[in-house]
Amino acid sequence: MTGNEKEKRVIELFSFTDPICTWCWGSEPVIRKIRELYGDQVRMVYRMGGLVESVKNFNDPVNKINGANFYTKMGDYWLASSERHKMPVDPSFFQEYKTDFRSSWPACLAVKAAQMQDEDLAARYLRRLREAGLAECLPIHRRQTQMELAEEVGLDGARLKGDIDSGDAGHAFETDMQEYHTQGGEAFPFYILRTPAGEELPLNGYVSSMALEKLMEEKSDGKLVRNEPELSDESIMAFLQKYGKVAIREVGELFMIPMSEAEERLDALTEAGKLRKVGAGNGWFYEFMTT
Repeated sequence: MTGNEKEKRVIELFSFTDPICTWCWGSEPVIRKIRELYGDQVRMVYRMGGLVESVKNFNDPVNKINGANFYTKMGDYWLASSERHKMPVDPSFFQEYKTDFRSSWPACLAVKAAQMQDEDLAARYLRRLREAGLAECLPIHRRQTQMELAEEVGLDGARLKGDIDSGDAGHAFETDMQEYHTQGGEAFPFYILRTPAGEELPLNGYVSSMALEKLMEEKSDGKLVRNEPELSDESIMAFLQKYGKVAIREVGELFMIPMSEAEERLDALTEAGKLRKVGAGNGWFYEFMTT
């Protein structure tokens, strides 16, 4: 982090998460909106919480998912959650990889290893793991896939593997999980909002962008300055160019428009040859076309 970024920082938001968590995936539009509204004024810090230590011992009594029915029920849960958070998912993941998906911890370790190289690239890597696992049905629990996706975002795949094999990533992951429990984590995502005065506020579970914006602005002592985006084809294209790939919900969330309008605008830009529309599970991604 540069000195200039430290000067701009007003709020710190610690996100305890897991690459395979559907509600963490469903929170991506919220996080991207926060980034766009406040920029460097809000520092995002990712911690890995470890959602599924072992499929065999997994137990979610609220959603009636356990080790015995994990591979059938978790896909249904992803679909039901997608109906609410509106991000695309591919529930076939749990049938496709039921022979070797045993835990979400390997993906968490990969993120910790990525953070040892570069925090910003690691954030991009976490996003890419979410896209790949939840919406593209790629085996993000496998080391080879983790390395390939690392290279895709600009990380050193061989170093990533080395930091996992050495145990260094594992030690960092254990620290994250201990912090999650001592801070009162009970659900994913779990946030710790650190204010300018040093106050730390825990937030368990999904939080809407409106609620998070309101809380941050209330706790910022009037220091947060919003950069409200204007709705236009140019601003949508700038959003796509910045992130490369977005879901319909992310455009709707940022510009505060219905999903139907967001899709119409994205489709129009696609028909004009400016974007590419790619199927992703039960939905779509729109990608910025560089050429």
